[in-house]
Parts: sequence; C-alpha cells; structure tokens
Amino acid sequence: MDLLPKLISLLLQYPDVGLVTGLSEMEAVVSELEPESARRVCVDFLDYLRRTPLLHIQEEYTGTFDLNPSMNLNMSHHKWGDDRKRGDALAALSGLYQVAGFDMSTGELPDHLPLVLEFLSICPEAAGEVIKADYRNEVHGLARRLNEKESSYAGLLGLAAEFFDRKPEA
Repeated sequence: MDLLPKLISLLLQYPDVGLVTGLSEMEAVVSELEPESARRVCVDFLDYLRRTPLLHIQEEYTGTFDLNPSMNLNMSHHKWGDDRKRGDALAALSGLYQVAGFDMSTGELPDHLPLVLEFLSICPEAAGEVIKADYRNEVHGLARRLNEKESSYAGLLGLAAEFFDRKPEA
C-alpha cells in the first residue's frame, strides 16, 4: 500500500468527529512519511485540525469544496462539465473499481478525489497510471486554485498533484 495517497484521501474527506479523535493515530503515521516535505505538509495540516474547532473546519470544507464549483472534488466535473463524456468516464472508472474488487460504498461519485486517492493507494500500477494520466491536469488545476485562495487544503492538494506526477519506480 502506498501511504501518501491513502493519507491524503483520509484528510480530504468531510471532517467529522472521527477525524478529530483520530489525530494521534494519524500523527504516528505521518511521522513515518517520506519525503520530509510531504511529512511537513501533513504535520501542518494536522496542527490546523488540532487547533481549529470542528465546526469551523466543517464550514471551511463545505465553503471550499461543496459550494464552490471551481473547487469541486469530482475530477470529471473539471474535465468535462456536463458533457456526455463525463457519464462514460464515470462508468469506466466505476467498472475499473469493480474489477479490482474496490469497495465504493461511500456514496460519492467514482471520480471523487478522496476515493480516487484511496484506490490509487492499493491498485495495480498500470491502472493507477491510467487514472493519474486521466486526471493529472484537473488535480493540478485544483491545487493551483486552492493555493491562490490560500486555503488550508492547498498543501494537501499540492501533495496530491505531486503524487499524480510521480512515475512508477523501475
């Protein structure tokens, strides 16, 4: 399992009490993370979660990702909008998850970035490279917009963009 996409996936999900109560366990995982730059981004985000009231974190998350279409976490939304191709892409991604035996019971669309990252943490390398190529530009665009907005989530999306750029080890 690739730890980085799994961790980013967890931190990009809607913040709830479970996230806040699990910070100590996450800190232990983050302490093992390489490279140092990724560890620093995650430590900073965990510090933000620790010092910020949950209601404020939830408001920021909703205001950032749910109420702002340009920050939507559904990657095909950025790539195709309402075009018919979006439905085909979602069906293909869902089929890929099913073939791999990946549980999609979150209620989110298959292109929801936290779900995609969770899959990328466990999927075969070839499938991962296809998905990363399909959504690389969208992840980079989202990371750029969050950085411009100075969002608390900008660092996490920057890590996701770096992960989408990472080539398989030979």
